[in-house]
Amino acid sequence: MSEKSANFVPVNDQNLIAVLQAKIAQLTVELADAERKNNSDEQVARMEEFYRKQREDDKAYYEQRLESERLRHKEEVEALRQDVRELKQQHRDEMRQLREESKRISAEQIEEYRRQMQMLNERLAVLDNLAKARELTAEEQKALARFRQSQKYKRSAEQRNLLNRREKEVTREEEKDGWDGSSPGAGNPSDNTADIPADAHAKTNGKKTIRQRKDCRKNVPYTDKPLYVKLEDYYTLPFGAKFVMRNGKIDTWQMRELVRIPEHYEERFYTVARVRTMDGELISTRKRQIPGCCFDTNLIAYTLGEHFVYNKPYRQICIQLKDLGLNMNDSTLGRQIHMVVRYFRKHMSDAWETILKTANYWMIDETPGLVGCEKDGIRSYFKRYFWGIKAKALKLCWFLYENGSRGLKAIKPFLDQFIGFFTTDGYVVYKAYDGKDTPNQIRSACLTHIRRGFVDSMEENRELSYWFIDMIGRLFGLEYEYKKRNLSPERRLKERNRDTAGSTKSLMENIWHRLKEFHDSGYKGCGQLMTKALRYAYNEWKAMETVLKNGAVELSNNLAEQMMRHIKQNLKNSMNIGSEEAALDNAFMYSLIESCRMNNISPVDYVRHLTAELADGKSNKQQILPCFCKI
Repeated sequence: MSEKSANFVPVNDQNLIAVLQAKIAQLTVELADAERKNNSDEQVARMEEFYRKQREDDKAYYEQRLESERLRHKEEVEALRQDVRELKQQHRDEMRQLREESKRISAEQIEEYRRQMQMLNERLAVLDNLAKARELTAEEQKALARFRQSQKYKRSAEQRNLLNRREKEVTREEEKDGWDGSSPGAGNPSDNTADIPADAHAKTNGKKTIRQRKDCRKNVPYTDKPLYVKLEDYYTLPFGAKFVMRNGKIDTWQMRELVRIPEHYEERFYTVARVRTMDGELISTRKRQIPGCCFDTNLIAYTLGEHFVYNKPYRQICIQLKDLGLNMNDSTLGRQIHMVVRYFRKHMSDAWETILKTANYWMIDETPGLVGCEKDGIRSYFKRYFWGIKAKALKLCWFLYENGSRGLKAIKPFLDQFIGFFTTDGYVVYKAYDGKDTPNQIRSACLTHIRRGFVDSMEENRELSYWFIDMIGRLFGLEYEYKKRNLSPERRLKERNRDTAGSTKSLMENIWHRLKEFHDSGYKGCGQLMTKALRYAYNEWKAMETVLKNGAVELSNNLAEQMMRHIKQNLKNSMNIGSEEAALDNAFMYSLIESCRMNNISPVDYVRHLTAELADGKSNKQQILPCFCKI
């Protein structure tokens, strides 16, 4: 046996498997390195392609913007030229008419005109002589120049206040150092004219200069109806005294005074009887403004305003009333307030809903709030939902509370009677109106809700999220320009559907192609947040394209934020809604407040007006809605 044969070790199955496993591990590592390099190259290629497309899109967008601005400027120039042509033609017509009228003037009229012109010339000559006699002398002109020069460097009110609040006070010696030797009448900045008596006169070069009194009526009043009191209305001259005169008149000026008139409350007990009229009808000698409520109109407006408008709890309102002499506990106050609101709701709800349904465009949203309910015999606060409907064109808002439900049955009765477009978020209930079975109701998606998903996903994929946010921002920018130019819905619809780069239609097509690309790929490579944002936008895009069908439809819906403002403030003040009936009252008052805000009406003044109109019983209820009444 040779030496080689002696050292030979036979290879069994286990050794062969170990060798093969080591070889497989080596090949796996090499394959992973190759794939990593290949993926890196593909990622670089995708990034280059992405930035190339981004540059092309930006270039096309800004070229379109420049082209649209050029066309708009061209249209504006053409409109101006047309106006100039019309003005020239109007001027020629007027001149022709004047020439024709001048031919009809008689010789007597011409002579009368010449006589009047001569009288006017003589009057002008007299006025010129008076003006020359009243010209300033050289000394007076120098004093006026010094005064104007000093006014350039005087301290402003803000500087003066800051200097007055400093710890170190100005001494008499420091005050002298800032004096330039001119007289106070020349406009010395250190001169405090407010401390000079009314009959004092500053002297300049031996002559008296008369200071003009400040007329407070030229200032902006602090109140809506300022009262100007005459001297003779509040002052009687003592025996032997006389007023200080100036230029032959009493030396007077205006002094502002703000007066607070504290409110107070009176409690009256009327003796009431019944009267039978000739027709046999029984009437009362005195009726309440609202049945069962002992408050008058002003107290009704005050308490409802404090609770619903300024979000004050009943307990705090009772403390304020107690300080003013009205002792009432919070349960009594709450009972009176809800009695008033239910009276309003009973008489105004039908009119409110009737007018609301005449609009052809709504914004709808829902938001939760805590409402006191009984469940299994235990009273607790549960999350219940309020619905909000906003008719922006009518400037009217209406809040719903249907047993706190967020289901389709709560909003369906209102939408079934509505004809037009309405904007909502992607809540599944609204999608019942996306099909062909509801041709009268066309839903439009809210682009703000779509954008919100990409804002949340920026932590996962900043570049892709920013692309969608930027495109949506451009859409909002176009809508802002349409609004700034005060375009009509028809003109806005035409601008949105332009087949040009950078228009609303082209931007939405770019967004849709990107969404469809991710949808077809199964959202490959996207994280959880990005997938959620892309899927929500894809599912809502059909309803989003509704803005291209009606120029009155808006891209965003901020109604939920308006509703949450009331409910969050109530929760902050521990004003959880106590019952289902109270939730209905709150919904009505939210409708009243928001509608008044939309019409720039004070809700407190409107409550006062509404109380008086309902007590009269002769007004048309639709005409006293916030969108129609004039207060």
